[in-house]
Amino acid sequence: MTYYIYIENEKINGAGQAQLQKENCQNIEITQDIYNSYINDPNKYIWNNTQITENPEYENISHEKEVQEAKAKILEELEILDKKRIRAICENEIKDSQTNQTWLDFYNNQVQELRAKLNSLS
Repeated sequence: MTYYIYIENEKINGAGQAQLQKENCQNIEITQDIYNSYINDPNKYIWNNTQITENPEYENISHEKEVQEAKAKILEELEILDKKRIRAICENEIKDSQTNQTWLDFYNNQVQELRAKLNSLS
């Protein structure tokens, strides 16, 4: 089977197993390994005017993507905790009778931990 990466306007614009019949589009034949790698992560390769090469900024881009995903997950957890804190304010119940910790205090502690993680990612 033959694999191609499509080049348009001096940039990679996709990949496939058939040639793209489009004006101003180059079809560059590639190996199956490069094809699979590109499909899994398009940021890994760039076109450098004559050939397809690994992106020298790939590690930075990957790291930034991981940081953004971690931030999004923390923000989602904070949103859930905010709803729980609203309920804790309304119900005002004790979570632990030995320490007199309320549910609000418990959730506030979790929020502080998540905010610290979020700040460390910035």
